[in-house]
Amino acid sequence: MRQIRFPGEAFRIQREALGVSLQDAHIHTHVPTEYLRAIEEGRIEALPIKTYAVGFIRSYCELLDLEPEPFVDQFHACIQDTAGSNHFFRSRSISTWRRPRWTSSVLAWTAVCALLIFGWFTYNAVVRPLVQNMPERVDAGTLPAPPSTLEDGL
Repeated sequence: MRQIRFPGEAFRIQREALGVSLQDAHIHTHVPTEYLRAIEEGRIEALPIKTYAVGFIRSYCELLDLEPEPFVDQFHACIQDTAGSNHFFRSRSISTWRRPRWTSSVLAWTAVCALLIFGWFTYNAVVRPLVQNMPERVDAGTLPAPPSTLEDGL
């Protein structure tokens, strides 16, 4: 299978035709010189993750008055071809897996249920036995009053 090559030579030819040095390109695009050189040489494996690389290519195209879409499409094609063969981009890119939305609700309801179960257990294991072992409350009129010593002495 033939590997797709990024057309970086077009960047170098256009840059030289405009009389722009790599250092000038770096100053105007704020793209590091090592990445500009990698783009010109077609070494996409030397570029950072895909999002940055596409932004660098677009900035460089803007500086050189080139249409960015064909180059971005070619870059994506090179990534697809290269990712299938030696996986260099797969290890450098940010994971695209995201947690489903419903998991937050499930976690919240699980926490609520856990708190309710903990409260029920605490009431039955701690509070209820303490209340059952307490002496009953005595109302003022229910106990007979002890005989008064004043009545005996009179």
